[in-house]
Amino acid sequence: GINSSCDDSLSRDVVGVVEVSIASDVAVLRELKALKRIDRMDFSYAYIASMAVSTRVRRQGLATELLRCAEVQALAWREPHMALYVYQDNSPAVQLYLRYGLDSVWSDPSWRKALGSRPRFLMHKDLRPQLQQLLDTESEGKVTEIAGEPDGM
Repeated sequence: GINSSCDDSLSRDVVGVVEVSIASDVAVLRELKALKRIDRMDFSYAYIASMAVSTRVRRQGLATELLRCAEVQALAWREPHMALYVYQDNSPAVQLYLRYGLDSVWSDPSWRKALGSRPRFLMHKDLRPQLQQLLDTESEGKVTEIAGEPDGM
């Protein structure tokens, strides 16, 4: 079976990998701001640079789990947005990302294909609701912790 933990310490064989980082590409930010996808004050986002799953374990939910782990990392970094580029002709990946909740928000101009480049989609997921829930949960935990402390008497 597939280990569903985001912790790699239990894995013996690498069957999938996702690379996520904090990015601040001006073109991506400009596009997301123009579409009112992100706030004017947002200067970075979690960027999925690459993802791969071994052919022997495909169609078992691992790619979805890798996306979930990338989202967990983005939230740990307090990044309210996640973005990635995907080739337009990679239909299985495009469908996976759409099912996971990413929206296609931009596409390369058609002339890229005429020049021999593979056109891409820019895809985005708004993590603000999950981030707010995380922050609220943390605040409630601190309030409970403070309320439960002895008053020193």
